[in-house]
Amino acid sequence: FRIPKAPRDYAPFDLPQRPLAILQMDTLQFGDYSGKGGQKQGQVQVIVDPYTRYVWTTIRGGKPATAAMTSNGLQTMLKELRDGPLAYSADNKRNVFNADGTLTHVLRARTDGGSEFKRTGASFEDVVHEVTLPASELRDGLKSRLKGIKPFATKASRIQSRYNLASAPNQAAFVERMNSNLLQHIRQAVQALHGTIKRSRAQSFIDEQGWVDLLRNVTAAINDERVSTTGLTPNEAMKFYLNPPEEAPKSLTLAQQAKLEKRTADEDN
Repeated sequence: FRIPKAPRDYAPFDLPQRPLAILQMDTLQFGDYSGKGGQKQGQVQVIVDPYTRYVWTTIRGGKPATAAMTSNGLQTMLKELRDGPLAYSADNKRNVFNADGTLTHVLRARTDGGSEFKRTGASFEDVVHEVTLPASELRDGLKSRLKGIKPFATKASRIQSRYNLASAPNQAAFVERMNSNLLQHIRQAVQALHGTIKRSRAQSFIDEQGWVDLLRNVTAAINDERVSTTGLTPNEAMKFYLNPPEEAPKSLTLAQQAKLEKRTADEDN
């Protein structure tokens, strides 16, 4: 094999040791298979938490998604987790959210350079801050779009957004793998409902039914599938982070249980 003259150095992905430390975001395009005909349910916003492998999705349609739509999706995911499996408890020392609803640590969102992560005159980080910070903490000219929801941070430095480097494909590895996983599950679900059907019949089904219900069921199924590297489902990983089981599930090895209960230096700080 010929040795490349300018070999690339790929920055390693530092796997986070808690939920909502890093989120990878992307948009999955359905192209010709957009649902509901003219309404075009052709885009799926995908957000993955690498620590738990938890995935959140929503359908986008019509015109290309804007940065405001994408940031609103991020707000929705954070609120669902804050009100659900990551809800604050005074008895828990590993809380992800404080009693006032703000994050206990820095959240970093990783995205590509797509149009849904850009807006003229503002970075995507600015747009994210509009739905995560109170108006008093935003720079001049920006207004908060929290709409009655408690802020997720009181300082801009607590929520950051960075674009993936072209020379570091592993910065989007989890969300790219999830995109493939979602497509595989959707294909299997359609075949389970209608058997092996012709492409034209599949197109007719998609135009009539759309993707909303199917995507919701597929996302729920993925979050209930056991991950080989952790021995847990994403839902279990979210739940057990704050409330570890008294006894290790039989499906967990001792090494996996030790990893689950590990307290890292950044958590202690």
